[in-house]
Amino acid sequence: MTESGEGVVSTELAPLKLRHIASYGAGEFGLALFFHMTSLFLLYFFTDIYGISAAAAGTIFIIARIWDAVNDPMMGYIADRTETRWGKYRPYLLFAVIPLAVLNVLLFITPDLGTTGKFFWALVIYIFWGMAFTATQLPYGSLTAVYTQNPLERTSLAASRMFFGMPGILFIAVVTPVVVSRFSSPQVGYPVAVSIYSVMAILLIWLVFGVVRERVQPERREKYSVREMLDLVIQNKALLIVSTAVFLMGTANTLRVMMAKYYVDYNIGNPGLFQVFMAIVIITMVLGAVISPFLNKRMEKKNVYIVGMVIFVVGDLGIYFTPYSSIILIQVLFAFAGLGSGIVFTLVWALVADTVEYGEWKTGKRAEGVTYSCYSLFSKSAFAAGGALGGYLLHASRYVPHVVQTPAADHMIRALFTLAPVVCGSLAVIVMQFYKLDGETFQRILNDLKDRRKDTLVDPT
Repeated sequence: MTESGEGVVSTELAPLKLRHIASYGAGEFGLALFFHMTSLFLLYFFTDIYGISAAAAGTIFIIARIWDAVNDPMMGYIADRTETRWGKYRPYLLFAVIPLAVLNVLLFITPDLGTTGKFFWALVIYIFWGMAFTATQLPYGSLTAVYTQNPLERTSLAASRMFFGMPGILFIAVVTPVVVSRFSSPQVGYPVAVSIYSVMAILLIWLVFGVVRERVQPERREKYSVREMLDLVIQNKALLIVSTAVFLMGTANTLRVMMAKYYVDYNIGNPGLFQVFMAIVIITMVLGAVISPFLNKRMEKKNVYIVGMVIFVVGDLGIYFTPYSSIILIQVLFAFAGLGSGIVFTLVWALVADTVEYGEWKTGKRAEGVTYSCYSLFSKSAFAAGGALGGYLLHASRYVPHVVQTPAADHMIRALFTLAPVVCGSLAVIVMQFYKLDGETFQRILNDLKDRRKDTLVDPT
């Protein structure tokens, strides 16, 4: 046993080796090739390449996430009831990633269907893409809770995800414009680039399937109704608090990355800086992921999260007040904010894993799939909120592609890139003040679950 910021740590499972932690994290690079191609380029692709309005693009994001309110919990319900020789979650990594790869390519093709036809093509493909992504990402995330119960190892797994996931974003940000420019038009270049990424992602997700095992096994397979599934979420206060913070930070990050392309193209007026900006933020986010486990040994997860969020907010606020001509200062502040967001996103994955045991202690049922479906729903809802807000407000500011923007559109891009994330990040800090699941309490819950005395611990929240 060891003492740390997370309290007393004990586990009966064999410690995870570096290759186990690294192999699990490599899957995040694969997921990044899917998800962050959309987070970085999809709004821009819809408005400037595919030729639909910013408002129409925002509507697509909203409708798709409304469907996710049904799809994500149902996927969690299905995953928790799955029983195969490979476990509950690993089979989805083997099979669901194939249709996801196909839909990923279809999302970036440009059929000439007219204004209405284009809208419905993009909407339908994006909805099915979201379903396939959930069927892959949710089981992947659920593996953290069944891989280890050691809170420090969970932080290491989360750091590994960030360590591999952030270079995935950098790879997309830097390589995509280069690949697209090699072809006769973006309408050809984007599908080719996405096809390459999809094949790479399949191989990385299959690596996770081959290495990771579901080592934490409940004494019985949990069975519950759809109504009970909702009760499992409602009673898990820790999960609801973390998920709310996830939504706020996810909205902030979505606005930031979606507006980055607009900000460097139109506000700064130097499209070539986009790759530089992305390289800076990804490198600093990886640094944030690397230092997070060391901070977690000295501080509670909640406090590390708040420190990271404050760094993020200060960096983005500084960018808002910096003139466009001060490129070096903008880059420094961008790096500062990237460091904070790297810390935050690393801690989120570890916090969500801890809410699995809390929920089991509260309800008597262990439901990793439901827990991660709640996280997934809030995370993807944040992507929708950020995308819709960006699309609608760009449209309201009279944004027009490929021209010099009006002062109103210029300021709107600037505000969406900086001030909106600042507001969302500040709200996330407030929300996390209500999170009471510290390391000592978590260890007591583990002991309580082991001894089957669920009524001997006072509810910490």
